[in-house]
Amino acid sequence: MPKASEATGIVAALDAFASTIDGVPVTVSRGDLFEADHPLVKKLPYLFGPVRLRYPVVRSVEQATAAPGEKRGA
Repeated sequence: MPKASEATGIVAALDAFASTIDGVPVTVSRGDLFEADHPLVKKLPYLFGPVRLRYPVVRSVEQATAAPGEKRGA
C-alpha cells in the first residue's frame, strides 16, 4: 500500500524552519502543506512527512452525461 504522501502527492512540514529557494527567503510553519515535487521538499525531504487524515475523505463525482447506450430519465 502506498504511503499517504505517495497517494495524495501532498506532504506536511514536520516543524517550523526557514530556508531559501533560488535566493528567495522562505519561512515554513509546522503543518504547512506542500506538493511532494515542490523544490523545497526536494531540497529538504527530511523536514517533511506524509499527510495523515484523521477521517477518511469520501469523494464522489456525478456523471454529467449518459454513457453510450444509457438512457437518462427526467
